[in-house]
Amino acid sequence: MKKVVLSVCALLASIMGNAQSLQDAIKYTDNEQYTRAKSALLSQIKAAPTKPEAYFSLGNVYLKLENSDSALYYFNKSKEVDAKYALGLVGEGSALYLKGKKAESKVAFDQALLLSKNKNAEVLARIAEVYVDAKDKSELTNAFVLLDKAILFNKMVPDYFLIRGDAYLLKQDGSKAVADYHEASRLDPKLAKAYIKEGKLYIKARNYAEAMKYYDKGIEVNSDFSPAYREKGELYAKMRKYDKALESYKKYISLSDDDNDTKFRYASFLFMTQDYKGSKELINKLYSTGYNNKLGFRLLGYADLELG
Repeated sequence: MKKVVLSVCALLASIMGNAQSLQDAIKYTDNEQYTRAKSALLSQIKAAPTKPEAYFSLGNVYLKLENSDSALYYFNKSKEVDAKYALGLVGEGSALYLKGKKAESKVAFDQALLLSKNKNAEVLARIAEVYVDAKDKSELTNAFVLLDKAILFNKMVPDYFLIRGDAYLLKQDGSKAVADYHEASRLDPKLAKAYIKEGKLYIKARNYAEAMKYYDKGIEVNSDFSPAYREKGELYAKMRKYDKALESYKKYISLSDDDNDTKFRYASFLFMTQDYKGSKELINKLYSTGYNNKLGFRLLGYADLELG
C-alpha cells in the first residue's frame, strides 16, 4: 500500500512539474526571454511528444521572433499530434498572415472556428489578436466581434481585455481602451502589462510624466516583467535623459536572455541614446561572430554619418 501511495505521489508531482514548465515557458515568452522559452518547451515536447500545447507555444515563440517558417512548422506539428486541436489552425493562420498570405490565413482561421463551433474563447481571442497586433483596420470590426464573444464565454481572462483595449486604441477610442486595461488589472493586480499599455497612451499625448507613473506602477506590481524596463528606457530616451535611459535598459538586458539578439537590441538602444561609437563597436563585434541582422547595416551607416 505504501508503494502505491508513493507511486501516485510521484505521478502527481510529475504532472504538476510538467504543467509548471509549460506555464514557465509562457511566462518567459511574455517577458521576451525567448531562448529560455524555447528550451523549456523543447523539454516539454521531449517529455510529452503527443501533447499539442507545447508545439503550439513554441510556434508562438517563433512568431514573436518573426520567424514564420519555424512557427508554421511547430503549429503544424500541434495539429499532427491532435487533429482536433483548433489552436493549431489558429497558429497556422497566424504564421500565414505574417508571410503575407492573408487569404490562406483566413481559410485556417475559418477552419479553427468551425472545429471549435465558434465557442472556444481562446480560439476567438487569438484570431482577433492577429488582426489587432498587425493594426489591420480592415479586420477591426471582425476583431471586435471575436473579442466580444470570447469575453462573453470567459470574462476571467485578463489578456482578452488587453487585446480588446488595443483594438479600441486602433479605433482611436482611448477611454474604452483604458476601461479594458483597468478591467485586466482588476482581474490580475500583478499584470504589469496593463499598466505599461496605459502608460503608452500618455506617451501619445506627450504627457511623459504621467506615462512614467504607469511604467513605475507596472514595475511595482511585477519587478520581473522585463519589457517594462525597456519601455521605461525608451521613454527616458525620448526625454533625452540618456543616463537614466541606459540604466533602465541595462536592467531590461539583465532580465533578458544572454544571447546575440539581446545584445543587438542593446546596440540599437545605444544608437538611440546617441552612443554611436558604442553601438557601432557592439554591432561589429556581433557580426564578427557570424551574427546577421540587416537593420545592423543601416545602424552602422547612420553611426558613421553621425561620427563624421
